[in-house]
Formats: sequence, C-alpha cells, structure tokens
Amino acid sequence: MGPTGEEYVAVDARGEALLRDPLTNKGTAFTQAERADLGLDGLVVEPPDNNHRVQKKCCPTPATCSASSRDSDGTRCERA
Repeated sequence: MGPTGEEYVAVDARGEALLRDPLTNKGTAFTQAERADLGLDGLVVEPPDNNHRVQKKCCPTPATCSASSRDSDGTRCERA
C-alpha cells in the first residue's frame, strides 16, 4: 500500500520506457504529480477538460424545446 492507503505497483521505468509497457501505461490517467515524478511531462497528452460534456440534441434548436425537456441549466434537451 502506498502513503494514501491505495494499492500501487512500484516501477523503475521512467519516461518513454514506462509508456511502452502496457502494464504501467495509464495514458491520460496519470496525475500531474505522477507525470512530474515519472518524467512524463510533454510525453502524455493532457487529460480532457473535466468541465466538458457531450450534449445530445433532440430538438433542431434549443428554442424549439419545451421548458420541461431542458436540463436545469436550460441548455440540453432530453429525449422523451
């Protein structure tokens, strides 16, 4: 167990060697601290913005949706 109480796998590899091994490559799931500690800065793309969400449209335009079919923020229709 690591210092946070979570299980982890200790690895000696750093940078590109770590990314070539499918058992140690977490892709965009590396935290910023892990990226710095493991020499991955600039080698792994940034994770997607957590505030981004895919919107499904059921109406041609938001104005054609009824108030009851919109999310609480008024921007997305839900299918009936």
